[in-house]
Amino acid sequence: MEDVSGSVTVIMVPLPAQGHLNQLLELAHLVACYGIPVHYVGSASHNRQAKFRSHVPPSSAASDIRFHDLPIPPILSPDPSLSSPYKFPSQLQPAFDATSSLRGPIAYLIRSLSSGSRRVVVVHDSLMASVVQDAASVLNAEIYEFNPISAFTLCWFTWESIGMAPPPEVEVDIAELIASKGLPSLLDSSTDEFLKFAESQNECKKFHSGCIYNTCRVVEGRFVDLYASATANGTATKHWAIGSFNPVKLPEKRSRRSAHGCMELLDKQAPSSVMYVLFGTTTVLSDEQIREIAMGGQKFIWVLREADKADIFGGGGEAWIIQLPQGFEEMVAARDLGVVVRDRAPQLEILGHPATKRILEPLRVELLYGEHQHGSADPRMAYAFGSAPECGLDHTSPQDWTYRQGLDEPRRPREVVHHRRRREGAHGVEEGRRRGRGRLS
Repeated sequence: MEDVSGSVTVIMVPLPAQGHLNQLLELAHLVACYGIPVHYVGSASHNRQAKFRSHVPPSSAASDIRFHDLPIPPILSPDPSLSSPYKFPSQLQPAFDATSSLRGPIAYLIRSLSSGSRRVVVVHDSLMASVVQDAASVLNAEIYEFNPISAFTLCWFTWESIGMAPPPEVEVDIAELIASKGLPSLLDSSTDEFLKFAESQNECKKFHSGCIYNTCRVVEGRFVDLYASATANGTATKHWAIGSFNPVKLPEKRSRRSAHGCMELLDKQAPSSVMYVLFGTTTVLSDEQIREIAMGGQKFIWVLREADKADIFGGGGEAWIIQLPQGFEEMVAARDLGVVVRDRAPQLEILGHPATKRILEPLRVELLYGEHQHGSADPRMAYAFGSAPECGLDHTSPQDWTYRQGLDEPRRPREVVHHRRRREGAHGVEEGRRRGRGRLS
């Protein structure tokens, strides 16, 4: 590999939301491992959030990453809304809107770095194109778009927005679902404010030199190619699938127990008997939904905390203390059924534990509850993967998604759990060995 140390400088520009901040920080660590200086830019609060929640151990974090705390105007930090019909994290919109003030400081940073580098590579979140557009006027600067959602979902959004039928190579069931509009459209599952913000980025994407995906060709190669074809517009833009960026070095077993008390529950479980379910950092569930999940009757590690606000370290207002049924936590502890964690859980250690069997990270609430919760990629991913037997959950039909509009009643979480029990019994599998872990936030 060519040694580019000292000749190339990289600037990372993330969208200020957890699922976007962490992906570009993981990519920053990957690039910095090659001795390439990386500049990670954002507001002071969001840079702090990215570092505070990083899964990269401090001892192995690259030293060639420099964080730039750029000024933004004061932003509102409203509480998450339970009444929104979109189930979209609209509480983050003030942070998205405030990013427009980053354009000038980022342009200055690009120009100042260009004088001492052979090439300045600007990698920006797909929703931050307008902020980096001035890099196009710097002769030795190149702009690359980073797509934090799956190539499959990008294809779906593109076909939907331009009214294009999926190509023949797409599976018949997926193509028919798209044609039948069986899932909520992007227009129906996002707020007007967010759609306006997203649309404002599109015009600035004409300056790109290429697109980067946090995925791999083994899993999504054909959808990367289909998306490249659908968005080509006569250009020869390059597309790279270089994921997954997640760090894979796991802690030694002997150090797990002292890291977090929830690991004690996993240590008592049989190998490959636990399922890991992630609800994400922005999902908001009602008290009724929380009670239903609590009554599922399965072993679990449940991370239960408030959804992220625009500024997770401030913004005023009182933290919402999520209430479980009275005596629930004491009961599950006494019967060794599970543990409720009200802060951050050691995700890598949970994933690396031999008791952890399956991961349902991108599906979130939809597979469990039959209701579109996030307003983004999740219902499409749920449909794509929800029928897999190893998921332990039924395929979610298009009709289930209409519950968001009050047209249909979804199955309750405990019904899903009981179905799982019956199926395991029918196949001779030890009953009750599923643990649903979700971050209700």
